Amino acid sequence: MELNTFLLMAGLMAFVAAVYSNIGLGGGVLYVPIMLWLTSFGKEEVVLLSLVLVVFTSLPSTWNHLEKGKVDLKRGGILESGSFIGAVFGVIFNLMISSSIFVLIFSLVLLLSGGKMLYNTLKGNNAETDRPGLLTPRNIAIATVLSASTGF
Repeated sequence: MELNTFLLMAGLMAFVAAVYSNIGLGGGVLYVPIMLWLTSFGKEEVVLLSLVLVVFTSLPSTWNHLEKGKVDLKRGGILESGSFIGAVFGVIFNLMISSSIFVLIFSLVLLLSGGKMLYNTLKGNNAETDRPGLLTPRNIAIATVLSASTGF
């Protein structure tokens, strides 16, 4: 990889890491396209590197929120277990499909999730609003399944 390409990729990823970690996200949805477009890495390497980057950008943010008492460890652990299981199956699936199918699926996921975020923003829905009434066992089970799909 040329030095200019490496510096461009590193700069973009550092920017994504700084912005996303401050809003509580990992940045994987942007790391993958950046690396696919700017490197000759295969999808397996890109997904693995993205996972490593997400872990290292989200750990300081999690620690910061934990120190401020803004982390529900019990519910977070339940949701994370779903995400972890989904990630394991996602890796297995990723190894079984071609790069072109991977890019197509990843693009569709980005379009759908971006569209949903835009829709929620335009409707005035705020994810930051506490709604303790929604934390029923049924909703937590649904959220765990959705977390598994996110991990996948």
